[in-house]
Amino acid sequence: MNQEMLISLTFALSGLILVAFALMRYRDRLQRHFNNGPIIVKSHIALNAHAQLYLIEVNQQHYLCGIGREGVNCLTQIAKCVEHASCE
Repeated sequence: MNQEMLISLTFALSGLILVAFALMRYRDRLQRHFNNGPIIVKSHIALNAHAQLYLIEVNQQHYLCGIGREGVNCLTQIAKCVEHASCE
């Protein structure tokens, strides 16, 4: 009985670990599929281990935001390019 419980527990934990890895791997795809809110992350880049720079769109307005240990700071609003078709 004890051995059967150990085997069942091992399989259950292995399954949870596999699901966790799959969710981490496909996080961006899942987020795009389920995200229906007004905020869209257009691009991001890691500046160092504790700071990232994000380009986000909120109601068709673009903002450059910094995220670090101190929190989130909106650095500037970026004007949308309407002169060139290549900007779209």
